[in-house]
Amino acid sequence: MNKQNKIQSLGNGRYAITVVVNLVLIAKALALVAIAFVGYLLVKAVLWLAPIVWQGIISAASFVATNIWWFISPIILILLVLLLIKYHEAIKNFIIKNKRILLVIVAISMVALLAGMIVRSCDRDKVQQPQVVQPQTTAERIIENFDYVVTTRAYLDGVQATPRFGRSLVGLKFVDGSPAKNHQWSEETTYEEAILVIAQDWSSLIEEMTEGLSLSDEELIAITLFAMRNGKAGFENSKFLEELRLNGTHGASRHMSLHYKTGKERKLGDEAKQYLWIIKNIWDGNISYEDLLDAPSFSYKNIPVESMYDGEGMHLFSEEMYKSLFNGDYPTPREALHLSE
Repeated sequence: MNKQNKIQSLGNGRYAITVVVNLVLIAKALALVAIAFVGYLLVKAVLWLAPIVWQGIISAASFVATNIWWFISPIILILLVLLLIKYHEAIKNFIIKNKRILLVIVAISMVALLAGMIVRSCDRDKVQQPQVVQPQTTAERIIENFDYVVTTRAYLDGVQATPRFGRSLVGLKFVDGSPAKNHQWSEETTYEEAILVIAQDWSSLIEEMTEGLSLSDEELIAITLFAMRNGKAGFENSKFLEELRLNGTHGASRHMSLHYKTGKERKLGDEAKQYLWIIKNIWDGNISYEDLLDAPSFSYKNIPVESMYDGEGMHLFSEEMYKSLFNGDYPTPREALHLSE
């Protein structure tokens, strides 16, 4: 009798252990399924954010996930749980025997997924940031932007009152090759009309020299300032204009220099280097001509030339330099020209 009880007790123990082991395996299987399902949801959320633009494995997976996964996922989950319960030993042995192959498959899948996400992200950036096509350079556009040429010249050269116009022509010294002060102004000519005469004079030249090019407003203002500082002949024979025609706008500002009428480059002093530094950074979009309306005139001269250029003569720019442009003792162009806010 005692022997039978021991056997029965031993049998009950084995049964209890088996039940516990099965429950643990089921719990592990459910945990793995839950992790897999959460992982799927994360991948689904990422893929949903971008349009389907990539071919191959990722496109197929995205198509399946978008169209049928939500309908079959409950059935698949149930089948996975049943298979894990019934064949957990066989599955365990299979994983152990084929561990390396499975790891390779997982690694390839992860690489494919990451590649798809990167490609989609790049494509999304292209959609969100379309390339801006600038309109053609015309005399009309140059004249429209000439007010900012005047205010920027006021910043670069300062403003002095004159009896004739009440305000100077802001460094606009020549009309059709002759000094502006000797131009035949009528007694009724206003300051604004005088500026328009000068704008028309320079705009026709710049339109001719930049035929076929598309320049932004910043580039139009910068090239007008550059032409005025060079003079017409120096501008026409400048290395900058040659580079602009050959290779386009990108990187052209590094070739801005001053030239003689023959095209030979002038040796630049500190003032000329500082002056051109402003024009170059307006061209590059680092400095806003609108912001210079409220910068004290000549403030760029407070920045040492050594800080403006590197050892190879390439112009530099930093946030500290930009901030320093708004510190100075002279009136701003807005104040000097009596402009409204």
